[in-house]
Amino acid sequence: MPFNLQEVSSDHDFEEMAEVVYKAFEDPFEPFIRLVYPIHGTGPTARADSLKESTKRFITSHNTDPSSNWIKVVDTDTKRTTAVGRWQIHLTNPFSEPPPEPIQATWWPEGEGRRFASSVIQLQKDYRVKWQSMPHLSTLPEYRRKGAGELIMRWGMKKADELGLNCFVEASPLGKPLYLKHGFRIVEDWKLKPINLEPSEEWTRLAKELLPSMGFFMWRPIGGVYEDGKTVTPWETRS
Repeated sequence: MPFNLQEVSSDHDFEEMAEVVYKAFEDPFEPFIRLVYPIHGTGPTARADSLKESTKRFITSHNTDPSSNWIKVVDTDTKRTTAVGRWQIHLTNPFSEPPPEPIQATWWPEGEGRRFASSVIQLQKDYRVKWQSMPHLSTLPEYRRKGAGELIMRWGMKKADELGLNCFVEASPLGKPLYLKHGFRIVEDWKLKPINLEPSEEWTRLAKELLPSMGFFMWRPIGGVYEDGKTVTPWETRS
């Protein structure tokens, strides 16, 4: 099947792209998606309502972030978007300044659910500040291992190599093999599980349904080549 890689330039693309993200994390189910893109309620329009709200956040985030580069891969036979990815390109450390106020998951209603989601996502943010991780990649289940994700990976790595930049990514267990194939190295396993010494019933329920969230922080050196004892990591450079 022929694929065409496109840089996203229109807000109209994001509705279909958000659907790709949802389906990618729903099969197999990755609980973290429901922290970031929750479905409130069980009615017949609950998922569609969630998708609509998430699409608006995708658009706002992209349009207000100069570093944001969304890429999509289209099956030219069906005209269907098969994979999407976001590369954030920073020429300087985006976390050099102290972080702003703690994250508030405002896409959750006020209450224990918002406090729970905010706590988990803050843990992810703390890891991100530590390791400078940014890219995002999702592929429809039926298009996995057919080359769509590869195209998005190559786009970002080419940009990084042209600019002389390191690459960082947060990888799910499912996505880890793709990143390893392209020269990324695991720098730390992570498990997001906030501590609450007096959890409410709602907190306990959400923790049971959505945790632990597990993954890997991964790094690709400039040029994609790592040599033991020779390659200097960004952390050694900063020290």
